[in-house]
Amino acid sequence: MSFSDCTKTHCERHRDRVQTTSPDGHPLVGVYVPHCDANGQYTPQQCRGSSGHCWCVDSQGQERPGTRTPPGTTPFDCDQQGAKAHLSLSLHSGDALIILIRV
Repeated sequence: MSFSDCTKTHCERHRDRVQTTSPDGHPLVGVYVPHCDANGQYTPQQCRGSSGHCWCVDSQGQERPGTRTPPGTTPFDCDQQGAKAHLSLSLHSGDALIILIRV
């Protein structure tokens, strides 16, 4: 481990370890790259850009259970304690709506 690695935060080291290109230099699709704030800490909301899935994390970057949202839905407000989902849907006449609730 180099000196510069010792001065980096957990989030920065995690982000730097992620391989985003193939051995021949092509970008890898679907790779999750952690988002760190200006202080090097995990941002409360993390998203996988290629899929649109988002979730809330704790200060160590661990996913907070029950906060993952699928693409096209409004993500949780991860800054609030006990993050709650805000659901926003646009339905048209004849559309079906199926709601699954996991407890």
